[in-house]
Amino acid sequence: MEQEQRDLLLYDYLSGVLSEEEMESMERWMEENEANRIYFTEFRRTFLKMRWGVRSGLVKGTVVQMRRKMQMRTIRRMSVWVAAMCVLGIGLFYMSHAVQEKGALETVAIVQGERKAQLILSSGESIALNGNGCQLTEVNGTTICVDTNGAVNYTVSGEEQTALLYNTVITPRGGEYSVGLADGTRVWLNAGTELRYPVVFAGNRREVYLNGEAYFEVRPDESKPFIVRAGKVRIQVFGTAFNVNNYTAGKTETVLVEGCVSMSDATGEVKLKPGQRGVAVADGRGIRVDDVDVHTYIAWKNGVFVFENQTLENIMEQLVRWYDAEVFYAREAARWECLSGEMTRYKEIRSLLYYFEQISDVRFEIKGRTIVVK
Repeated sequence: MEQEQRDLLLYDYLSGVLSEEEMESMERWMEENEANRIYFTEFRRTFLKMRWGVRSGLVKGTVVQMRRKMQMRTIRRMSVWVAAMCVLGIGLFYMSHAVQEKGALETVAIVQGERKAQLILSSGESIALNGNGCQLTEVNGTTICVDTNGAVNYTVSGEEQTALLYNTVITPRGGEYSVGLADGTRVWLNAGTELRYPVVFAGNRREVYLNGEAYFEVRPDESKPFIVRAGKVRIQVFGTAFNVNNYTAGKTETVLVEGCVSMSDATGEVKLKPGQRGVAVADGRGIRVDDVDVHTYIAWKNGVFVFENQTLENIMEQLVRWYDAEVFYAREAARWECLSGEMTRYKEIRSLLYYFEQISDVRFEIKGRTIVVK
């Protein structure tokens, strides 16, 4: 078999488009000798690692055109053409067999997060939001509808409201939830997040308080600007979609998807355009603005993890928050490994860890609810 033909078959094998007979043929080739196994391992590692080229626009053209360019004589040449666009799910046939046969990771009790939260009413009463639908009434007559799909919604009574009553939704580690505010604004809360907001917005502005991470789709109302207070940072909008993250103490990050927002702190104020990120750090240096791929920052809201050239330490912070686990670094240098990957948030964590093992020298071990990084 010529090298070009073999490489294209390997590409199709990893993409999951070969027939059963062709897949068996490639697996026989892999098992022929150690050199073939090593070649396949390196091919797959580069294929997965370099797939971001297409999605980020580094490579143009169709997949068919790119496959024609895959005339590799070495693995290095493959990385030049960047022939892959895929997600973690490709190659599941091989991965599932490898996990079962080689025991790459221990059986793990760490499960993915789910839709759950606590709702604290203005009276201080705490209601568990765990998938059971119910209807509540606040003291000002506002109806609170909790549905079975992980959302709480508010319906204002016909009476004019002047006093501000506050509710709070808290998502624990391993939880997420959605809130429909009284003005029609929708907020998605990531794990480990607290949102405090008025039951009804009275006066000439709408103001909420956030600790954690949330995605906002604000109902436009020019007469009542919408304000998010995240620590010492103030984010003001009139109607737009954006993500706010202040998990890290002293740091607030806003990524604008559409519309216009302003961020302000003690150093001043900046305005963001769609596709920009504003980062306010409590160091007195002002708010930094840069252009970003917003998909990376809002994918969590759509049930997907997207890591693009992030340090393993940053990745693990997100994973342990969602899977309600702990992490221990047996090798400190592993913290600074930069990795890329994409996977649904509703899969077991071992799938993602196995993938990271294939594209790096990092190894993982599960001990109870602790992930040991080696």
